Amino acid sequence: MNRATSTEAQIQAVADTLLAEARAGTTRPSISALAERAGISRPTLYRNHPVLVERFRAASADSRILAAPLASTPTQELRERITTLRRENEQLRLHVELYEEHIRRLTVENTRLASELAARSGVSDLTVHQPRNVAGQ
Repeated sequence: MNRATSTEAQIQAVADTLLAEARAGTTRPSISALAERAGISRPTLYRNHPVLVERFRAASADSRILAAPLASTPTQELRERITTLRRENEQLRLHVELYEEHIRRLTVENTRLASELAARSGVSDLTVHQPRNVAGQ
């Protein structure tokens, strides 16, 4: 809108549009946005249209508008997804460390039990007595 042609009706139409967008969850209503879309400065809006400003403030303070969540942008969705993936990655890393420790403990226990079983069975392990391969033979 041109600054010279901004009438109360035009500013009210811009205000109604902003409030409808706020109810739809795509923007938050503000006096700055109203002045910018109307094509006038904020001081001019306050000075020349104080009744419209007060009406806009009252309407934008409506609990339905403030409670309406803003629609998320693709960038916000990506940030939320990245945060979720990082959290899941950290949990998976902790699981891998836990499983690694369990495998280590079970390997040591298996070796100990195999040695104990061999000692109790009275059977000699012949692999201990075999000559080792010497390089070149």
